[in-house]
Amino acid sequence: MSASISPATGRTYGVQRVCRAFEQPRSSFYAERDSSARQSPGAVVASSGPSPSTDSAAPSLAVSASSRAAGAVGLAGDAMSPETQPGSLPGEAGDDPPVSVAVLPSAESLPSWTPSFPSGSVPMAEMGDRRCVTVVEHNASPAPDGTESSLDRAQQGAAEVVGVGSPRSLGKRGPKTPMSDADLLAEIRADLKASPFQGEGHRKVRARLKILRSIRVSNKRVLRLMRENGLLSPYRGRLGQPKAHDGTIVTDAPNVMWGTDGARIFTVEDGWVWVFSAVEHWNAECVGWHVVKHGTRFEALQPISAGVASLYGSLGPDVARGLSLRMDHGPQYTADHFLNQIRYWGINASFAFVAEPQTNGVAERFNRTLKEQAIYGRVFKNLEEVRSAVADFVLRYNNHWRLEKLGYLSPAEARAALVHQIAA
Repeated sequence: MSASISPATGRTYGVQRVCRAFEQPRSSFYAERDSSARQSPGAVVASSGPSPSTDSAAPSLAVSASSRAAGAVGLAGDAMSPETQPGSLPGEAGDDPPVSVAVLPSAESLPSWTPSFPSGSVPMAEMGDRRCVTVVEHNASPAPDGTESSLDRAQQGAAEVVGVGSPRSLGKRGPKTPMSDADLLAEIRADLKASPFQGEGHRKVRARLKILRSIRVSNKRVLRLMRENGLLSPYRGRLGQPKAHDGTIVTDAPNVMWGTDGARIFTVEDGWVWVFSAVEHWNAECVGWHVVKHGTRFEALQPISAGVASLYGSLGPDVARGLSLRMDHGPQYTADHFLNQIRYWGINASFAFVAEPQTNGVAERFNRTLKEQAIYGRVFKNLEEVRSAVADFVLRYNNHWRLEKLGYLSPAEARAALVHQIAA
């Protein structure tokens, strides 16, 4: 039984197709191949497939394929010959990676000679840019001391390269682009500079390069270069210089500025509920608080009203003149009813900067402390449980929460010390 030649392609049929045509098992095919190989003096048994044609008068030429470490690719087939151990030629032992070899004629006849490869391998004409096949002069006899592997001797006796390209390098495989990364990066920078818009992504940059500059490049490459060089827009938002926040909102005396803010807490029965608070900027004391289901403009006024009544003793007109109220631009605080009511009490509205919570930092820090100390880690059944938890926390906070800016006094101790100082 011998391998047939395809009339369409002129190549040897695969082992499986040949065995099916002759109605023979594959084991008998390999047995016949190995028997014919042993009868030919100086022949080298291939790792799989039909035996290649040999020329005993010429030195053996092995088509070697190195592993990644050696820089080439293997032409491994279906199975190893029984007499060929993995990583060795006949009569030689070792732990090297499997090497698929074929005995070729002399180097002088290579231009007019078409090599035959083991079944399952890729012919050189079909390999294109994917593979690199190196033909090396090889001596089939084993090393006398057994210290040199067949792959080492095959690489040392390299004769010439057949097929496409040079031995595989460590760079990226595939076709090389006509424009280097440095040139493409310069084009990207020029396109971004010439664009009349801001905050555009890599897809529009790639589209303009293709349409306006006739530069064809993939989206992924443009994205990679823009990311590596910090050219991607960090966010789609307003541009401008960030503020340093080098000022201060902490006052040296009480009743100069208060801060107010709201927070939401989830309950099982009532859903989301609101907590509004008013905080003194001087000693961070909570002067008023209110827990309610709906956070309207009327409810947002309750902690301010409680603080004014407690510290000023009245809710009459201009009773708190000289006091400023720091707040954000929430709909409760920008409502006409809210602004008119605090103006009636003589309180001046002082709005924080947009998207800069640091400017309302006293009230924000109080809400954070409230959540960390009384809210997080608990499941509230209804609004009443939230109201009870907030009331207990405010009492503990005002009397026992010690702050560094007060010399580690609590807000209540700082106010008592001020009253004692004024009385003295």
